[in-house]
Amino acid sequence: VTSLTASAAACGEPLVVRNEILKVLPAPLSAEKLKSELQDFDRATIIKLGRHFQKVYGVLQELKLVESAMLISNASADEQVVTPLNQVDPASGEYFSIILVGRGEVQS
Repeated sequence: VTSLTASAAACGEPLVVRNEILKVLPAPLSAEKLKSELQDFDRATIIKLGRHFQKVYGVLQELKLVESAMLISNASADEQVVTPLNQVDPASGEYFSIILVGRGEVQS
C-alpha cells in the first residue's frame, strides 16, 4: 500500500472521487511553484515534507487551504497520527508526513 493511499484511508476519505484530478507535489518545490500548482486542483498531496514543513504550511495558509488540509504522520505504521492541519504547530517540522488537501473541507 502506498503512503498516499494509506494516508487517504487514515482520513476516511477517498484519494479522489470520480473525475477529480490528483496532484502530487514534492515539498522541496519553491514556495512560488507550490502556490502556482495549488491554484488549480481538485485534490492534492504534498510529500517529502521534512524541513520544508514550515514553508508548505505558510503557502497553504496564504492560499486559505489550511482549513481543508489534513496532516498524516507515519501512515500505516503503529505510530500513525492524523491531525487537521489547522491544529498543527507550523514550527513542528514533521518528517514522515503527508498533507492531503481538498477543495472542499477534508474530514477525518
